[in-house]
Amino acid sequence: MKRIFAFALVFVMLFSMTSCMKDGFEGADKVFSASGMSITLTENFVETSFEGYDACYDSATVAVFCLKEPFSMAEGVEDLTLDQYAELTITANQAHNPTLKEVDGMPVMEYTFFNEDTDTNYAYFSAMYKSGDAFWAIQFACDAELYDAHEETFVKWAKSVVFDAAA
Repeated sequence: MKRIFAFALVFVMLFSMTSCMKDGFEGADKVFSASGMSITLTENFVETSFEGYDACYDSATVAVFCLKEPFSMAEGVEDLTLDQYAELTITANQAHNPTLKEVDGMPVMEYTFFNEDTDTNYAYFSAMYKSGDAFWAIQFACDAELYDAHEETFVKWAKSVVFDAAA
């Protein structure tokens, strides 16, 4: 949960590295998998990595960061409901003035972050899940000016997330 600021910095770095890549919305579907989670994006995403995240995917205009928070991180965590986890996540990220909404039964945290170094405002769509052994936050991020145009696709991609039986 404290990784949100680090995520913002990485997002800027990844955007600068992908200026020659195609927009993530074009291209055929492609399934990416990590740590028992699979997500369907497009072939224009590339897998990348960043410390603290279980998976990261990047395109020219969108970054996707996947964070797995295992139930083993603290006693009793597995007893939390997904809604309770979402509320805790919102509370932990109050500095970003997040909002919590439900999209097709899925809790989603939305917020923006202004990066002074790039003079850019970024928007985040963070879908939350409970798998067999962890809570997950799958974060879709883009330039805030593009968010409204991308949100429907973020929902589509968020709904494509599946977990292995053991995950």
